[in-house]
Amino acid sequence: MPGTFALLLLLSQTTADPCYHPGGQPRFCLPPVTRLASTAASCPQACALSPGVALSTPAACNGSLTLALGGSFLLTSVSLRFCTPGPPALVLSASWATGGPWRALWRRPAWPGALGGPERLTFRSPPGPKASVVASQLRMEFGGRAGLAAAGVRGRCQCHGHAAHCAARAQPPRCRCRHHTTGPGCETCRPSHRDWPWRPATPQHPHPCLRESWPHSTPAPLCSASKLRIHSEAGPFSAASEVHTQRNILRGQQALHLVD
Repeated sequence: MPGTFALLLLLSQTTADPCYHPGGQPRFCLPPVTRLASTAASCPQACALSPGVALSTPAACNGSLTLALGGSFLLTSVSLRFCTPGPPALVLSASWATGGPWRALWRRPAWPGALGGPERLTFRSPPGPKASVVASQLRMEFGGRAGLAAAGVRGRCQCHGHAAHCAARAQPPRCRCRHHTTGPGCETCRPSHRDWPWRPATPQHPHPCLRESWPHSTPAPLCSASKLRIHSEAGPFSAASEVHTQRNILRGQQALHLVD
């Protein structure tokens, strides 16, 4: 019996939804890191890379290599391996949309008299959600002859903290959205859960979408007018006076209107 209980506990932990606490409260979640793109070439033909990878100047190995990731992803690492010591200078840039604009992620400047860089280079995205690098394309600009043998890109789907699973190879990549969100990247609320504007989840607050208090076709309810008695001990309002108040509860906010 104890063994059976331990097995059931293990299975419940394994099948638990990472986007919700055991008690059912929503929480920040991320899909796992996966390989997004890779290319390899034998060293004698290091400049003739596989199809789908564009070299601006194939004859000379000092052009720019562009990798299309097939969607918008959160980058975690980019690894490069050269047949010989790498180029003396290297610039790694990312673009979140086709055609740019490009944002430089990492620079390796050329030093005077440098013959080449290391044979292996790895760029790692800084930790923390604010330092996340979102990209759909990567570009590597070589400042010298470089026999690139392999390049690999790893990352996770951009689900804005609302999904723990994703079909990364779908076109476009699709997150398995939670927190009542929807869309390829969980970038909007479901039609029935738009009581508050959509927001990305953070480790501090999951920002789930909330069910609407009333349908769109029904006007916002009005509370019946009530009387509020204000008493004053001195001054011109020595006698009790009545102030009629009417409160309108609006979607997403409250407004209080006082009528004398």
